[in-house]
Amino acid sequence: MAVLRRRCTWPQLALLAVRVISLVGGSEHPSLLDPPIVVRNGTNASVVLDCAYTLPPDDTLLHVKWFHIRSAYTLVFQWIYGQRPQALGPLRHRVNLSFTASETANERYRAMQILRPTVELSGRYMCKVTSTRHDFTRHKRLVVYTSPREMSISEVQPGDNLVNITCHVSGMYPEPRVELYRGANSRTMVPIEGLNKYVSWRDGLYDVTAFWVTRHELLQDHTLFECIMRISDTNYMERREISYSSEYALSPDPPTIVISGPSIARGGLRASNAGCQRSALLALLALCLCIVPLANQRLRADLHRYH
Repeated sequence: MAVLRRRCTWPQLALLAVRVISLVGGSEHPSLLDPPIVVRNGTNASVVLDCAYTLPPDDTLLHVKWFHIRSAYTLVFQWIYGQRPQALGPLRHRVNLSFTASETANERYRAMQILRPTVELSGRYMCKVTSTRHDFTRHKRLVVYTSPREMSISEVQPGDNLVNITCHVSGMYPEPRVELYRGANSRTMVPIEGLNKYVSWRDGLYDVTAFWVTRHELLQDHTLFECIMRISDTNYMERREISYSSEYALSPDPPTIVISGPSIARGGLRASNAGCQRSALLALLALCLCIVPLANQRLRADLHRYH
């Protein structure tokens, strides 16, 4: 028996893939490209995640579930047609159960109105709708962010002829993007490649340190350094600046830290005191080196006297 073969074009293959996904995952594909809902921690009274769908009026054997997706799928809300909606798990007592998204009977409680959204409620949410004739999902993303507790940029001399430019951001959620730039002035800034970065997690918030080490002779006099912190999916940004001068390399004293560029969200910042701590450590080491020989000399004298 002869087998007929026909080549498929790329548009035909794409259409076939969409149809297969529809058959496997439901009658409609997830809206993964929806823009995230972005709020600042502690500033919004509520946010609404809507599982928008349309069903025939007679399709009333209906079950709507919302899941919060982090390390696992956690059921946080459900509505069975003909019953009152329920909030579960981390959203217990955090959802307005009287909120209605539509006057249509089988769409009335399709949405969640989350009260006082905070950072632990950030993440992806999935709505799953099941009825006798339909089965599909919707995806939403909620970003609840915080401004940093502290953000600073500093210059430290870790050794002879070396310069360390460090930017530190603490108390952030979600994890911020931290970048360092340098230039002769604010109009000529270019990004610094090859940064060293350390990220830590504490009390549900992120601390990020980014630093760059170079030699004095590789820097131009009066170089401007800038640290920029951004939060993905938002327009939130903060920056700090520090001015470097080659005169610091010739001075035995720690460099003077010059900081400008107030916080976009709030004022106030504390510069790093790493330079002062280094000087104090060196002084303590020198004192110890002086004390130890004297102690040894006194011990030998005492031993000689007893013998």
